[in-house]
Amino acid sequence: MEGTSISVEHEEDTFSHVTGDEGLVCRSKTLNRVAKITFTLMQSSAANDKLGVLLALDRDSPNGAGIVPLSIVDRNGRTTLSASQCWISRGPDVNFDRVCVARVWVITAARLEPTYGGN
Repeated sequence: MEGTSISVEHEEDTFSHVTGDEGLVCRSKTLNRVAKITFTLMQSSAANDKLGVLLALDRDSPNGAGIVPLSIVDRNGRTTLSASQCWISRGPDVNFDRVCVARVWVITAARLEPTYGGN
């Protein structure tokens, strides 16, 4: 689809801080690396079939059968994102039109390991 095909949102900031009455700042590192990854695919993409099977497997099987690793590599740059434990947290809303429409999948990554690079 045109536009953003993958977006990543971190659940929390890497560092939090508190500022006291005297202007002193206390900073704390946040260990939470949970991230929400949103994939936007054309409705005709074969990836929808694979994600649908994975979602059904996770929903219908005990013990986290749909928890899988994920790796995203920017082929036009040097950014990589990976996580050893991910699952589909939301399947797409479905609508039909005369033209191809988007299917939006939301993935949760338990501990995202990003490497940010340029192009």
